[in-house]
Amino acid sequence: MAYAAFAVSVFIALLGVLALVSPERFTGIARRLRSRVGLYIAAGFRLVFGGIFYLAADDSRAPEVFHFLGVLFIVAGLLMPLFGTKLFFALLDWWLARGPGFIRAWGVVALGGGFLLAQAVLP
Repeated sequence: MAYAAFAVSVFIALLGVLALVSPERFTGIARRLRSRVGLYIAAGFRLVFGGIFYLAADDSRAPEVFHFLGVLFIVAGLLMPLFGTKLFFALLDWWLARGPGFIRAWGVVALGGGFLLAQAVLP
């Protein structure tokens, strides 16, 4: 499961790189999620990522962090459909309206966080 957690961590870091290098392309991808299906896709990713992080926690250098993130992602994935598309669209629109500087700042967070998580699950 550590390899799956490593892959998820690298994916998160690569999303951060995309947001840093091309915030317009990143927001274009995010805009495609603005639908009922997009809500379920985003929730599904959170559930899968959370499960992977939770199961990989014992094999990592930071098991408490991975357990916490796993539970956090799973709870977020379960709650997203319950809050519905109206709130999902409002949050997504708010986030996208912040501009390229804001997107790049989140890209830095995703790149750094993904890199640290990848380091923590390497054997």
